[in-house]
Amino acid sequence: MKRRSSGAFFCAGACVMAVVFGPACGGGARGTEGTGVLDPGTGGGDGNFEPDKGPGSGGGFGGGGGPNSNDGGVGTNASCATARGEAKRQAAYLEIVLDGSGSMGDDGKWKAAVAALDSIFDEYYAAADPEVGVGLLIFSDAKDSTKGQGPYPTAADVEPAFVDQAQHKALRARIDGTSYSAGTPTYEALYGGYRVMKPFVPQPPLRAGGRKVVVLVTDGVPRGLYSEQTKCTDEATHQRLASNAGGAIDTFSVGIGPFPTPDETHVYAPRFLSELAIAGGTRASAGCDPATSDAAKLCHFQITPGGGKSVPQLTQEFVAALKSIQVSLGCEYNLEKSANMDPTRVNVAWTDSAGEHLIAQDAVNGWTYDDAQNPTRVLLHGESCQAVSSAREASLRVILGCKTVVN
Repeated sequence: MKRRSSGAFFCAGACVMAVVFGPACGGGARGTEGTGVLDPGTGGGDGNFEPDKGPGSGGGFGGGGGPNSNDGGVGTNASCATARGEAKRQAAYLEIVLDGSGSMGDDGKWKAAVAALDSIFDEYYAAADPEVGVGLLIFSDAKDSTKGQGPYPTAADVEPAFVDQAQHKALRARIDGTSYSAGTPTYEALYGGYRVMKPFVPQPPLRAGGRKVVVLVTDGVPRGLYSEQTKCTDEATHQRLASNAGGAIDTFSVGIGPFPTPDETHVYAPRFLSELAIAGGTRASAGCDPATSDAAKLCHFQITPGGGKSVPQLTQEFVAALKSIQVSLGCEYNLEKSANMDPTRVNVAWTDSAGEHLIAQDAVNGWTYDDAQNPTRVLLHGESCQAVSSAREASLRVILGCKTVVN
């Protein structure tokens, strides 16, 4: 197996993980009073996990009883901590559904898409990561035997798999050997992605038990306009909530078009793409808005051509959008709750070679639950998401028993 590249598209740092709880370890010697949650004070292992300090209640974040420190902080060694969860990586399987309609030939969109995906596929191959599989379905392109009518996938498309030499060659051949052609059968193409993923079973060396994901990349308006848009969002909701044997499928959407758009009926449909991301469970931020006129507040990942942008510039935007999806995939952690877990007494920290770093509960730059009333996942946001997903050899730790630190 090839060496891994630290800059690989998926899982450059932390990834989707399952949290398994165990008893908390003994605390270090009690530290002096800190000035806050992130001030470890003195002693107590300087706020890090150092079990050789002997019994006691100190250590951890907050030192020995500083403000909001929960009697010795909320680190692993805090006296209030009853258990800690170690994060374990979970695999992910992606089916990229790419628009090959005629309008993709405008403004360098197709050339940028090909260059960006070639780059991404090369990174997958270099990473040789057994926890990510990728496939490619292109609709309405020159190799589409249905000429934009569906159903999909066609014989030309590539099913998800571990990206070894053969899979890399197949992915590159699928996109390098074709060009844009026909119309925009969005629902047929999107459903084709679900048709691929529903029965998908990872084969070794891919690891089992991963997250199934469809990534729609399109520049057009669905040919059935609003009725087809509704079919797409309804189907995305259904697949996200599916309880069949194949498991749930999440949907990301990447839009390539003018924003703000002059015509959502004939030119480009950013509101629909944001609504699709919400339905698919992958909104770009907690406070996103499908009706916004601010590109930074959209719920989907936006690529904006035109304005004199060169193909390399547009390619960079495309790669950035795909890597934003990487970060999103790397910032969700399954929460395997213990029977007596109190959601108001849970804290999250990540560790790297520099030590342990507390993350406050915060929907902007911290963490939240997926559902405050019945939490099943911990979600990282903003700066915390970026820090954990980009750090080498980072791991996530969930600490039970101490009052949740909230921004």
